Amino acid sequence: MEKPRLKVKNKKYVFESDTKEISNYKNNIVIKTVNDKRNFIEFYKMPWGIYKNDPNWVPSLWNEINNFFKKNNLFWDHTKTKLFLAIKNKKIVGRIAVFIDKKYCETKRNKIGFFGFFECINDIEISSKLFETAANWMNLFKIKKIIGPIDGRVDVGCGFVYKGINKPPIFPDKYSPYYYIDLIEKYNMKKSRDFYSYYIDLKKPIPKELKKAANKCENKTHVKIRCFNKKRAGKEIKWWSDFMIKTFVDHWGYVSVKNEEVMERYGIKNIRWFVDNKLFLIAEKDGKPIGFSWTFPNYNLIFKNLNGKFNLLDYLKFYIDIKKIKQANMNIIGIEKEFQKHNIASLLNLTTITELKNRGYECAEIGVADEHNLASQKIIEKTGAKPQKVFRIYEKNINI
Repeated sequence: MEKPRLKVKNKKYVFESDTKEISNYKNNIVIKTVNDKRNFIEFYKMPWGIYKNDPNWVPSLWNEINNFFKKNNLFWDHTKTKLFLAIKNKKIVGRIAVFIDKKYCETKRNKIGFFGFFECINDIEISSKLFETAANWMNLFKIKKIIGPIDGRVDVGCGFVYKGINKPPIFPDKYSPYYYIDLIEKYNMKKSRDFYSYYIDLKKPIPKELKKAANKCENKTHVKIRCFNKKRAGKEIKWWSDFMIKTFVDHWGYVSVKNEEVMERYGIKNIRWFVDNKLFLIAEKDGKPIGFSWTFPNYNLIFKNLNGKFNLLDYLKFYIDIKKIKQANMNIIGIEKEFQKHNIASLLNLTTITELKNRGYECAEIGVADEHNLASQKIIEKTGAKPQKVFRIYEKNINI
């Protein structure tokens, strides 16, 4: 797969500066800072060299990464970042981005930094220099611990594939070669947390335990499930974004942010054009929303052939090809705290699985689930799903 040709419009990026920072090491290794648009394109294209012969890799969309690092992204109002490229013998062989989220540090009452967007050839010396550079930059701000991979925010992408079937990722899961585990552990980073993804064979009957839990919910709570209403998408999303802030603030890696920042994520402002409303379900009690689930068709089956670019013709083809997809990811679910023990998640899962089966879907993933969230794992297991992959996040004390 050849690297895409890209054009960068005259936009302001958070990493832009007039200074060029370059560090030279032995064996012709150079680490340089990304400080302009040309370097940023090199940063984006770098993974093509890693995965050119890997049939499982799905290139990230240029528009997503391009928009993420634009200065007008509200995330940068409370986050510092720095991007680095590793070069050996004049060839780009690695990259890393580092982040310090002021809100996260204040919430956790600890000086913690993230690294993400990591890619590197299988070379311990080069990867160690990238990690060392990340740690040194964080030391300037007295950061005590580095955690990653986290691509800025947990919802953008996190974790290396630690265990699991060697298959293409189902959207929006991350993908990484197994040798990354060796690279990071040889830098003496230790496990911070694992996240699990599960696999459902939709050709099998729906488990009785799931039906029983869902029926119990309907009979005792009289909760009703409805689809996302595209005709009043503005009101739907206003509720959803407020709900995300309130419900997920206690989840690992999340912090409370302004509603406007949440609205910028996930392509929310354009949701009426791409959301599959029968896979975005809302649970209501007495007409009031108290929970939701959002399932994605496996868009990676389409994105894989786009080579990172998504133009107008691709949009048109997207709406044709999406009907051919028979894989899904039951990616995100949230229930108000006071209703979390009422089997509402099982009712949402049953409704979703029934819809997928009626459409002829063959399989789905659920997750990812935090290893410490035992309640979530039990809910997932009721669907008949089996553990498939482990995504691991690492940490290291850097300022002792």
